[in-house]
Amino acid sequence: MAKKKITISLDPERFAAIEELVARGQADSVSGWLDEAAARRIGEIERARRAVEWIAGRAKAEAAPGEWEEALAWAREMDKRRGDGSSTGHAA
Repeated sequence: MAKKKITISLDPERFAAIEELVARGQADSVSGWLDEAAARRIGEIERARRAVEWIAGRAKAEAAPGEWEEALAWAREMDKRRGDGSSTGHAA
């Protein structure tokens, strides 16, 4: 896979820790370590998303009439209070 060259900012202590791992041979390069860390984090987020979808599916199937819609309305209200623009108003 082709790589994209980017510029990032890191906490100096984290950067030093990554450089130390590279120096000890525990990582091939700073770039490689960051790429692997990003891939792991993306995987974690995707697994969590799938788990939430599975749980929501079970909850929706087992909800009393109107309960699912009430829960979605509550979640949309919480999004508004937080200023979270991700609320689309679509049912899951």
